[in-house]
Amino acid sequence: MTLSPSEAAAVDRLANKYRTGDYHPTGNAGGFGNNGHAINFPAAVNDIGIALAAAAREATAAAAAAAAAGGSAASAAASAVGTGTVDAALAAKQPLAALLTAIASLATAAGKGLYFAGIGAPATYDLSSFVRGLSGVGDAAGLRTAIAAAGTEGPEISSPLTVKSGTYPEIRIATTVDGTPDQRAFKIIIDHPRRLLAIQATSDFGSYIRNIIQFGHDGQISAAGDISISKPPGTNRSFSIYSDGIPRWSVSANSGSEGGGNTGSDFGINRFSDNGDYLGTSMFIDRGTGLITMSGGLTSDGPVRYRVYTRGTLPTPAAFTVGWAQVSNPESGKSLFVYCNGTAWVYIDGSAVTIA
Repeated sequence: MTLSPSEAAAVDRLANKYRTGDYHPTGNAGGFGNNGHAINFPAAVNDIGIALAAAAREATAAAAAAAAAGGSAASAAASAVGTGTVDAALAAKQPLAALLTAIASLATAAGKGLYFAGIGAPATYDLSSFVRGLSGVGDAAGLRTAIAAAGTEGPEISSPLTVKSGTYPEIRIATTVDGTPDQRAFKIIIDHPRRLLAIQATSDFGSYIRNIIQFGHDGQISAAGDISISKPPGTNRSFSIYSDGIPRWSVSANSGSEGGGNTGSDFGINRFSDNGDYLGTSMFIDRGTGLITMSGGLTSDGPVRYRVYTRGTLPTPAAFTVGWAQVSNPESGKSLFVYCNGTAWVYIDGSAVTIA
């Protein structure tokens, strides 16, 4: 049998290179395991095609020679290649492998990859061009570049992202200025010694500034600055305190409409029952007037101080509505404390206060 150099090389690879063991670039370059099939299976199929084409060509030539000589095709083929050569080729052939037979039975198509659902159970899956491209990336920097360049075809990262492991593993997110990562960044860091997770801010030079917010292993949360709750007007905005997932208290700005004149979004401290049902608003503050309403009364362990007015500086009853005040210049024989009933100021004895 006369083979071309490429045909001889294909037959040699089929006989000596491809194996079922784990792939290793130097120790077992023809292995199918450990994802070696991604490299070697397509190459093996190509080599099989080359060998089959060569065998068909030689068999056709032998049959033609036998017919011309008046002999049988088998004897001519044996004569052409030699009985020893055929025996040697049969002895060197790869034994029938159930795994390769199973792989050969799969319906392949463009954009399909090969994986194993179990031992000796090959299957195919959809394999995008983006993922195929990642298989050729040699390091983490190249992987980040490939992902960033993928656009809408793969995960999109608009800012440089770095991940560092060790005692203080962190994820660093930075902006990009003219294609160069800016040193100003935010970092999410795990502080193993102190057992906390923190979100940090860095300076223009990349150095640590502060923990903006940190979450302790014991559940404690602390922040370096103000914590804001922002939602559209007409919605309830609140901060709640729970016991084992059941609300106990909430501090809120209510959903009252902001219709102008400083109305709406009034402040309240609300309480809840053992099963989490709303019980009422213990303290309500009108945003426009500043009036505080206590629903359950007020108990003080110390003196309660009232604002002191003169009779001439008392607020108009319509503006003050209902409540107590103190005057520094009561009329002769009258009490220091006066009461607004919504229409007038009166002394404790019920007589009207002379505004002067």
